[in-house]
Amino acid sequence: MKLKNMAKKYPMPIIKVKVIRVNGPCEAGHKVGDIWKFPLTKCPKGLCIWALTAIFPYITTIGYNGRLPWEKKKGCTVASCSDPDNTVTFEITVEK
Repeated sequence: MKLKNMAKKYPMPIIKVKVIRVNGPCEAGHKVGDIWKFPLTKCPKGLCIWALTAIFPYITTIGYNGRLPWEKKKGCTVASCSDPDNTVTFEITVEK
């Protein structure tokens, strides 16, 4: 199935990814307060590919109405990039 057709068949809301914490210098230059909004069918410009790879499972889970058992609120979670020395933490939410 083509991605365009998949997006029509399985629509997903806009996802907001916000940097809420940066521990050390981020190689991608991310700073607290940076925000990206995007649908599942497009990669957000300027978001580190390593960070996107780390947080993508959480994006798809909450984007398709999934629930993470450790989260109190549905449609919202926190996840971090994979850099062990200069970790960037993101808040991921579904826009309504």
